[in-house]
Amino acid sequence: MFISSDKSEARLIRQSLDDAGDPFQTDFAFTAESMTRHLAARSPNLIVSELRVQGQYVEPLLRDHPSVPVLLLVPAEDVEQARKAVDRWALDYEIKSGAILSDMQHVIERRFGPFNIPNSKDLKTRYEKQLAERDMLVKEIHHRVKNNFQTVCGVLSLQSQYIEDKRLLNMLTECQDRIRAMALLHEKFYRSNDMIKIDFRDYIENLVKGLFWSFGTDPKRVKLEIHVDDVELEIDRSVPCSLIINELVSNTLKHAFPSDWKGIGHIGISVRKHKEGIIELLVEDNGVGIPEHLDIKRSDSFGLELVTIMARDQLNGRIELDRNDGTRIRVFFQEKRVPLPMRHDS
Repeated sequence: MFISSDKSEARLIRQSLDDAGDPFQTDFAFTAESMTRHLAARSPNLIVSELRVQGQYVEPLLRDHPSVPVLLLVPAEDVEQARKAVDRWALDYEIKSGAILSDMQHVIERRFGPFNIPNSKDLKTRYEKQLAERDMLVKEIHHRVKNNFQTVCGVLSLQSQYIEDKRLLNMLTECQDRIRAMALLHEKFYRSNDMIKIDFRDYIENLVKGLFWSFGTDPKRVKLEIHVDDVELEIDRSVPCSLIINELVSNTLKHAFPSDWKGIGHIGISVRKHKEGIIELLVEDNGVGIPEHLDIKRSDSFGLELVTIMARDQLNGRIELDRNDGTRIRVFFQEKRVPLPMRHDS
């Protein structure tokens, strides 16, 4: 069985094995779900896998199959992790050289002896063409999305010049901040090495700096502290998190530190990983606090209502509010999206 997130890479290997007659009857898996499904159907003689598939480590998924040898195919920067994996559960590892057909041949030969995978110029040319087409498509999509974000922000900025009502003007500014939060996240994912995960701490820092600028907040008057554990949030988890952080920090900058408030303000943001894949997102401040009568889950504020919707509907999580010595709002949710159970008609 060959496990990889790169379908183009796997397609080339599939074609090469077919050309060689594929005496091994190789199965291919591109997601954790398909990998689990294949393993449930039949036990392979060998698994060739990357350390992660779509950002998820394969080790927990293979614990129920300890008798199946696993050979890891890893880039040079993951060698240390691969060595630790060999100490714990993997049979061995092979460093990716950039020539995937040669890598695959080495892996197979280390387990089954000499074997020739065709490495014709046609296959190489086909693979390079597929990679070039994929890169071109990704770049085109990125630029279109980026331009659309910029266009919407530009239209809102232009519209704001014709509005005198301060309340409406604030609403337009808040909309622009939300769009910038999503645009920044999109940019971070595009610039990441694998477009699967990002440096979430760096993202939060850039996001909040933009909010400080938007609200005209003096960073000497309000200090920012960020702590992010080693978590790997996929984009469908990162978007709701980014909007929640955007709304809560915006709310803090608007209300927590009024002009007559004395002392140095503090905003803390943390993303911590607990047992069983539970993520705790915390946004706290030492400001004047949320009024006792205000229920954030039933607030008239669109921003707080958006926080509730993102936490409950998008993250399937829960919210906790602590009003002692300022404000602390925690959102708990699963690191990985839990698939909804299938419906069965009676």
